[in-house]
Amino acid sequence: MRKRAFILVLILIPALLTAAFLGRRPVILVGDDAFNMIYGERRALISRWALSLRLFRWIKTINVSSGVGPDLVAQAAASLSRRPEAVFFPYRYREGARRYLKNRPGPAVVILGGRNPPDRGVNEGPEPLWIVTDTGTDLYRAGAAAGIITGNSGMPTALYYEKLEEAGKTAFIQGLRDQGYTGTPFFPLSGDSLATAREGGLAGGGLGCAVLVDEDDPAPYEAKNPLVLFSWLDPLLLPRNTAAVFDDSPLTQLEPALALLRKGASGGGVPSQIWAPRRDRALKNKYIEINRLKSLKYERENTDNNK
Repeated sequence: MRKRAFILVLILIPALLTAAFLGRRPVILVGDDAFNMIYGERRALISRWALSLRLFRWIKTINVSSGVGPDLVAQAAASLSRRPEAVFFPYRYREGARRYLKNRPGPAVVILGGRNPPDRGVNEGPEPLWIVTDTGTDLYRAGAAAGIITGNSGMPTALYYEKLEEAGKTAFIQGLRDQGYTGTPFFPLSGDSLATAREGGLAGGGLGCAVLVDEDDPAPYEAKNPLVLFSWLDPLLLPRNTAAVFDDSPLTQLEPALALLRKGASGGGVPSQIWAPRRDRALKNKYIEINRLKSLKYERENTDNNK
């Protein structure tokens, strides 16, 4: 009898857990095939299932065709669940998010804005929540990563970011200084295009580290400098000399965004996820320090002081 009872418990526990899992309201994420091509289909599938298990809540995704109208985007999201916990739309489908909220008030509707500032819809009415990338923290941590990589070599570091503002430059420099960096930070895109910067040799040898925030194709930097990339790119396609990756893709931002919602936030910013490919043997001793950056805080009010 005890053996039968034990076997019955072994059968019932997974069944009850599965029922509880499927009974919880799902989270919906709208995507498209273009994202899967960049991110990697297998990687996206594994990330979605891992996230579902961590949250003990089904993460449902649906891909819409590029250029589809807001009504169809809203309908596609609605087709996955009648009572979702929350519905997330990438920035490019923000009008679909507004249409969804107008037709189906109730669940939290969130626009994952990335590095784009929130914008107000043309029509009056309820507005989805905006959760954006915390660019200040990202640039501070990127500066810290560059400082770790260059060490005390004194070699210059370059930050390639066309939308760089003074606050972001301050954060990046602070990250460098907090790692004891004594070299020269260089910002080639402050007035020039990336193409001009390349022609001037700024992307070539002689840099301790190159940080690329908005460069879609890191290939020209292959085997020249250690790279810190802000990228959603499939790891298989990354240059071999990539030292650290900052990922603010929708799948990555989903978990911290849900944490903000649970706290009752009406929006906010979340930093990118940092990971190290660990393929450059020359940086082997740096990877542990780079991985610690994910918990590094950026104290904006203290950026004018030495810490």
